[in-house]
Amino acid sequence: MSEQGEEGRRHRRLAAVHLWIATFTGLAALVLSVLNFVILQKDARIDVTLPATLRLGGGSSGGSDYTLVWLQPTLSTTQNSDRVKMVSTLKLKMHGQPADSKENNPKFIWDESGKWDYDPPTGGLAYVPAADPAPMVVNRDTPKSPVARFVSKGWSLSPGRYEATLEVHRPEGGKPLTADFCLYLSSADVETLQNPANYDRLYVFRNDDPTSDSQHGECYVGFSYSSPARETSERETP
Repeated sequence: MSEQGEEGRRHRRLAAVHLWIATFTGLAALVLSVLNFVILQKDARIDVTLPATLRLGGGSSGGSDYTLVWLQPTLSTTQNSDRVKMVSTLKLKMHGQPADSKENNPKFIWDESGKWDYDPPTGGLAYVPAADPAPMVVNRDTPKSPVARFVSKGWSLSPGRYEATLEVHRPEGGKPLTADFCLYLSSADVETLQNPANYDRLYVFRNDDPTSDSQHGECYVGFSYSSPARETSERETP
């Protein structure tokens, strides 16, 4: 067998291997392109995350009391999708025990949206109305964190634990996305919130205060910068 013939066969084998490698690489690239296209075109899933802080306030209008709840959830999608999602509205549901009691079953509506501005006199945040409730567009590059103000007319606050759910509704309907949480109102909280002298003030409740001595540590509980061991009827405005 000549040396030239052996060399020719070796070149042909190498050419065949190169051809298979190129073919496999091309097919792999095609599969990856198709997968990326499918992933980018699939329907995005919205995630809802609750903040560490919830604010409560109250007031009176036309002889009727009302209670306000400020909540700033984050609406996002972590999926690698080019599809956008619409959120049509937010709803807040809350009930205490017994759940069928009118006092323990307030009805809330999303009253308006706003923003937080630094308030020099208090060193905290002041709420500033910004817009009526409106649908929101959410995609992977534009998460939303609306400052939603909810109002319940005629809700007579009473101490105790309240179970609550924030519902995120979408235009296409179907089962809403939900985020569950609980709120604990002490006697001091209720006394403060129902005091007409404190109307139009905001009171902070947190679910992450490590110094809280409440048995409802997983709930939003009244927060102040004073000693947590002493329950006071006047909580400090943040």
